[in-house]
Parts: sequence; C-alpha cells; structure tokens
Amino acid sequence: MKHPFVFVIPLLFSALLWLSFRPFPVNKIQINADFITFYKTAFHPPSSHSKTYQHITTATGKTKWVLVPPPVHLKSVGEEKLRASLNTLEIFPSNALTACNAIHKRLLQSTVSNKITRINTSTRLNEAETKSERRKQKYIQRIQTYLSIDKTPEELIQYGYSELEAARLKLSILENQIISSGQALSLEDFNKTQTHIFNDDTAIHDAYTQRRTIIAAHYPQLFIPYDISKTSIIGNHKTNRWHALGTYQNSTFTYYWNGKTYSGKELDFLMLHELIPGHHLQYQVSKKYPLCAPIVKASRSGASPFSEGWATYVESLGQELGLFQSFEQQLGHLDYNLVRAIRIILDVHINYNGWNKQRMALFWQEHMPERLQEQSIIDREFARINKMPMQAMTYNIGADFIHGLRKSEEQRLGDQFDIKEFHDTLLRLGPVPLNTLDEIFVHARQVK
Repeated sequence: MKHPFVFVIPLLFSALLWLSFRPFPVNKIQINADFITFYKTAFHPPSSHSKTYQHITTATGKTKWVLVPPPVHLKSVGEEKLRASLNTLEIFPSNALTACNAIHKRLLQSTVSNKITRINTSTRLNEAETKSERRKQKYIQRIQTYLSIDKTPEELIQYGYSELEAARLKLSILENQIISSGQALSLEDFNKTQTHIFNDDTAIHDAYTQRRTIIAAHYPQLFIPYDISKTSIIGNHKTNRWHALGTYQNSTFTYYWNGKTYSGKELDFLMLHELIPGHHLQYQVSKKYPLCAPIVKASRSGASPFSEGWATYVESLGQELGLFQSFEQQLGHLDYNLVRAIRIILDVHINYNGWNKQRMALFWQEHMPERLQEQSIIDREFARINKMPMQAMTYNIGADFIHGLRKSEEQRLGDQFDIKEFHDTLLRLGPVPLNTLDEIFVHARQVK
C-alpha cells in the first residue's frame, strides 16, 4: 500500500503551480500615488538633474526600484529623455489607475509625443535644402501636433473636396425647397430678394437676444442645466477684423460689421456657435465643473480642434433648439459650411504647396457661388488661412470626431443612450487631442 503522501504531494505541487500563474493583487493606491508623483515632475522637475530611483508597484503587485530620469520635464529639449518618460509611463497600467489618472496619463503621453515630433521636425528643417521643403515639413508636423490626426496633406485635400460636395448637396436640396415654395427662382434670387440686412446695432442686438430666448426654451431637451456666468452681446465696427464673423471671449460674444450693413442670414448659426450651447457653455462648464481636477496647472494640447469642433457640432442641433426655422437662416448656415469646406483645400494649397493670393482667388471664383464672390470675402479668407495655418480646418474635423463618437455611443447603448449625459461628459471633460478622444471618453464614462 502506497503512503498517502504519494497522492498528496502531486496535488500540492499542482496547487502551487496554479497559484504561481495567478496575478498578484494590484496595489492600486500605491500605483496611483506613484503616478501622481511622476506626473508632477513633468511640469515641476526636481532641482537635481541626475537620474533617480523610484519605488514602483507593478501590475502584478510586485514592488521594485526603477531608474527614472528626472528630465521628463516637458521643457526638456532632449528626445532621449522624452522617450524615457514615455517608457516610464508604461509602468503605470491604465486599468490600475483611477479613471481620471488614466485620462491624465493619456494626455501626458500625447503631449510628450508631440514634443518628440517637434524635435524631429526641427532636425529635418535644419537638413532641408529649400524653403519649400521646410514649409512642407512644418505643415506635416502641425497635422500631427495641432490637428492631432493621422492624415497626409493629400488626404486633407480629398477630405476638403468631400466636405465641399456634401455642402453643395445640402444647398441643392434647400434650393429645391425654396423653388417649390414659390419664394424665389434660385438660391441667388432668394439671397438677393429674401434675406434681411440690418443697419443699426440695436436691431442686430435685439435679433440675437431673441434667439437666446428661443434656445433657452429648448435647451433642457439636450443639456443639463449649469450655474454659469451670464453672457453679453456687443457689436464691433472694426472692418479689418479678418479672421471671423464673430468671436467669444470672457463671456462676451462680439459680432463684427462695418457699421452700415449687416447680413441677417448668419444670426442663428453664430449664436449657437459662440454662446450657448457653443463656446460659452463649453468653456464655463469645463472650468467650473471639470470631470477631473487637474494634477497641476497646465494648458492642454488639442484645444482648438476640439473646441471649434464642439461649437460646430452644436450647430447641427439648431433645429432641435428652435432655430433654423426659415430658409434664410438655413441658407446662411449652409453657405458658411461651404466656406469652411473650401478652406480645408485652400489651407493645404496655401500653407503646404505655397499658393499665392492670386491663385487662391482663381480657385475660389471657380468653386464658389456668385453670392460668395465678394472681394472682401476672398481677402478675409486668404488673410485668415495665411496667418493661422490649419485653424480654419478645425471646425469640420473636430465636429466629425464628435459626431463619430456620438454615433458609436448610440450604437453601444441603443435605447439607453442619453444625449444629456453624452453632452455633459464632453463638456466637463474639456478639450483633448482628437486622436485621444475615443480612448479618453471610455475613461470619462467611468468617472461619472
């Protein structure tokens, strides 16, 4: 008869082998504490420039000392040091971090990667033999670091053409509706005979104020109420304001006009874009009700594409918010979308291919309708694109990312999708690079 241990020992060995393959419990508290310490050094590095050892808890629960180069500081100019910081970030698994720390980690990865891209671009610029080569290298770099998307200049041109065709199709549908209504024989005829022209500030201000009241009445259908600062609307007669029809700053929407005539067909979309639920709502909510408290005070990259994308996205909610009820306001919105689309094409040609104003004007005249052929419009758009490369692209590109995210959430949640919750999460999240939006939104859902 065999001794009982003969059977017990193999079983005990099998149990120990099974336990050895099981992951050790993760000390998430320690991992998050270590991450915050590391994150802070990116903005406030220690005085010593020597490498230091830091106690790290790994995903398997083991603890070890790892060599952490303090030149993770974002102002460091060394690519090697920045890459070291990216490697160190991998020590902190996102599934062990809190949702907010996972967001901070992804944002820091994006910021450091952009810094590395700029360093590499600087090297290539020094090696470039011609002005044309340098211009193109800078442009490619800005696609990656400013727009935060993975597209070539040629792909951006094709994207611009697709946006142009989409805008033209909507204008064609509108034209058929106008003709069927008997109000005009064409869009050009309607634009000349049926659109309003204002000639004093009081009337313009009253028209915008009326729209603010309409939006407020429909607002609860799409958004959560927030206690945010009041807004004001003012007119500015500076005729050299080249870059926008209106701007938002410090809770104030400023519309620009020459003091003589002001087109009334642009009221609805400008109101949506600049105030509530556009820039004003986005800025105020992200500051007063942030989804995640910042670890340190630092500006985020990707602000413009996301912010302009949001303000453009909410224009698509205009009818649900009680606006775009007239052909006039629909025409104003679609005409400006036509302008936004052709800007994408022209931005690449001007800032990448080196087109001058004359060539830009010829292209504009070939592709835009008569009502948008005024020399003042061409002058305004060339100055804007030339002075702020890619900024005029951010409207369409940013809005497309948000529309895509919404579609994904609607498909994922089905009948459980809550538009108010979706908007609240995006507003409180604040601006993020577009190429991180989908991933970060997953973590953002877990915060709430």
